[in-house]
Amino acid sequence: MRKLLILFLFIPAVSIAQNVNQKVSAEDSLKSVKALDFFNKGLVDYPDNAEYYFERGRAKITLKDFNGALADLNKAISLNYNLEIAYVDRGRLKDQLNYFNEAIADYDQAIMIKPTYAAYYNRGLANFSLNNFSAAVTDYGNAIPFDSKNGDLYYNRALAKAITNDKKGALADYNQAVLLNPNNEQAYLNKANIELSLSDIKAAVVDYTKVIDINPGNIEAYANRSVIRLNKKEFAAAISDINKILAADPKNLLSIYNRALANDQLGKNKEAIADYSLYLTTNNDDAMALYRRGNIYLKLINYKAAVADYDKSLALFSKNAQAYFNRAYCKRYLNNYSGAIEDYTEAIALDPRNSDAYNNRGFVKHLMKNDVAACPDFKKAAQMGNKAAIENSINMCR
Repeated sequence: MRKLLILFLFIPAVSIAQNVNQKVSAEDSLKSVKALDFFNKGLVDYPDNAEYYFERGRAKITLKDFNGALADLNKAISLNYNLEIAYVDRGRLKDQLNYFNEAIADYDQAIMIKPTYAAYYNRGLANFSLNNFSAAVTDYGNAIPFDSKNGDLYYNRALAKAITNDKKGALADYNQAVLLNPNNEQAYLNKANIELSLSDIKAAVVDYTKVIDINPGNIEAYANRSVIRLNKKEFAAAISDINKILAADPKNLLSIYNRALANDQLGKNKEAIADYSLYLTTNNDDAMALYRRGNIYLKLINYKAAVADYDKSLALFSKNAQAYFNRAYCKRYLNNYSGAIEDYTEAIALDPRNSDAYNNRGFVKHLMKNDVAACPDFKKAAQMGNKAAIENSINMCR
């Protein structure tokens, strides 16, 4: 199961521009109220002071007075067109109000006045929000020289690169992101997903394991690692991962199905049947699940139950040659010879190269004491190199 990358943008811990939706402490609110009072009084005496309007706008952002903040930032800019940080903060405010194009215009102006980390980084965020991913990559790249030790910058650029299908570039940025922030769980997860898509299975397992080390409750990491382990035939390890998933999400049908597959391969027939049955209570139209459970019943010589599952499976998907072959085998031992012949005939029609189907159909005809009809089947299978058919031809055909 390959998962799409989960896109979480990281806002850096240190930024000149404010995040207007950040949590505000009571202490911050009190400081902002005091600042508001100070600048209100100051503007009475200095009504053309751009800095005062700018700082009052920042205080209003903290107090969630966004309309008031926008008015003050507009006023600050009208009084001082070169107040670069006012453009940045107004852009951030417009970002949070979903006016992304207007925000970008503010960041453009700020960069014209003075290129800064905050202007490039926040413009990158706005471009990302508008799905301008190539532009976002460029902006994050321009921000990096201002703060090259900021792992979140590399993380966000990796997200944008991945969306533009620059997987190797994204991988390089994720590597840098986790180097700078070894506990960045999401970066490791996204990195592993890309490695999986590039068929670097070994690296993907290492990174999924790292995610689990950081957060033992990360279900996606267990899910993807379990599928890798299934494909590598590490069935016991896959079941261990799947059990972690099901402990957190007992109704996860895909995991229930995958555990059934693993138990099936390990020969744990009882457990596999239980999981297939649980899965089929919701997905009773899954032809393959019915077929697989039928195969286990066949191994357990429960021919009636096997036939019931093959019946349902073939009603949903009638092109499964092996299902006809297996049902024919069951019908033979249930003494339903005519039904067995019909199913072997269907199996041959779908897979004419199946010499066992010819041989077995011939043997059922022999059981019906019709060697005249059986011998052409034995001979056909014998011509295909089927050793049992060669022996049957010698013994039963004159």
